Amino acid sequence: MASPSKKQFATRSRAPPLPYLLSSLLRSRPQVKLPEEQFGDEDGLDDDLDESSDSEDESEYDDLPPFKSLSKAQVAKLTKAQKTAYFDELEYRERLFMKKQLKEEKRRQRMMKKTAAASNPLPSDYGENAEEESEGPASVPVTKDKKDANVQMELASSIKHGEGKSTSLGFDMQTLGRDLGYTLHSETRFINFRKNKATAGLSVTLLGDALAAGVKVEDKVIANKRFQMVVSGGAMTGQGDVAYGGGLEAQLRDEDYPLGRSLSTLGLSDVDWHGVLAVGCNIQSQVPIGRSTNVIARANLNNKGARQFSIRINSSEHLQLALAGLIPLLRKLFDYHQEMQFGQ
Repeated sequence: MASPSKKQFATRSRAPPLPYLLSSLLRSRPQVKLPEEQFGDEDGLDDDLDESSDSEDESEYDDLPPFKSLSKAQVAKLTKAQKTAYFDELEYRERLFMKKQLKEEKRRQRMMKKTAAASNPLPSDYGENAEEESEGPASVPVTKDKKDANVQMELASSIKHGEGKSTSLGFDMQTLGRDLGYTLHSETRFINFRKNKATAGLSVTLLGDALAAGVKVEDKVIANKRFQMVVSGGAMTGQGDVAYGGGLEAQLRDEDYPLGRSLSTLGLSDVDWHGVLAVGCNIQSQVPIGRSTNVIARANLNNKGARQFSIRINSSEHLQLALAGLIPLLRKLFDYHQEMQFGQ
């Protein structure tokens, strides 16, 4: 009797995790920017929105009456009501000053772009297609336990070609299960309307000896300074299998964000794989309390019944928070000491 062919017992390549890869592809990635562009908006869509309010904000700060900052000794002599009024006025003036500085920096960037375009001796057709490359940061965190090592590396770069158009190229390496996955992804963005930006992206992932490829489209609409929405959809295929998905993210923020710290985000996502639909929802809200404290609440839900809730306090007043966190522990120790005394 002939022995079975060795090919019948050959190890099959592990199927790539298409839903995970698709979710990673659909994630909206921040655009890589040059160092001189760090003060600008991520999309470059806020220039027109800001120009109308530049003079108004600056005149508001310039018209403020004189104000004298107090020393710590002088502040200590104030009553509680006077301290509140003093710090409220100080915070208001600092906020207006920072807004003025940001406006001036953005105006300077716009003037530099206009000056560079006006002084360009090349023909206009060539100038519009000239490329400007910006290399992004590289992140390589590595964690290792007794058995396994987890590696994650991200590289990104961006090339601008024309007004409101850019193409980014990135390479990611990360541990997926017991294998190391290599992902090459690219996105092209263009502003087709004053408050609208479209994105098309491709992704190729090599996991072991399995190859997966995906495509996505994304559209971002900015209604005003406070509200914006991103809608995306795409598909990922590998080894004859296909996963489809989409997502929606709505963001409501303070008009002066990040100077104003209020920020709320609603995210919805769905992935259809093998006829099974997975729907997820995540909500996050950041509410400022006082001058240096934020309360951040998160909730994650899905149609499988999984729920996760968390509340976090972020403050620059670390000492006060640390002391407040010790109160329950001290109370517990005190109660335990009392019980020991009565027990004796």
